[in-house]
Amino acid sequence: MLRLPLDLADALAQARGLGAGFILANQYLRQLPEPMKAAALGTVRSTILFQLDLDDAKVFERRFTPLTASDLQHLPAFEIAARLCEDNTVGRPVTAVTLPLPEASVRWQRSRSRHCGPLRHAAH
Repeated sequence: MLRLPLDLADALAQARGLGAGFILANQYLRQLPEPMKAAALGTVRSTILFQLDLDDAKVFERRFTPLTASDLQHLPAFEIAARLCEDNTVGRPVTAVTLPLPEASVRWQRSRSRHCGPLRHAAH
């Protein structure tokens, strides 16, 4: 859980005023305390959704018209619904397909090559 020295709604508003932003991610809206949920839903400009449960689909249905709650519930694997903000304007909802993650061994190898030096440089 994130702990901020100020209210999330204030932090989001200040970040926007400074041209900065937050990346907020959660699995279900019910995971969020009510004040945090209200702040996020009231302030967020760009939203990307993967397949939702019924409760969350009902919450987002109005924001994602013409997509329905059923559409949001039945997004296939790797498909998203998105409303993106560009030049201070929130666009119409779109759907898109994401790329699947590479196999774990490929991810580990890429991570090692980017973030690790040769073993001989490791502290003993």
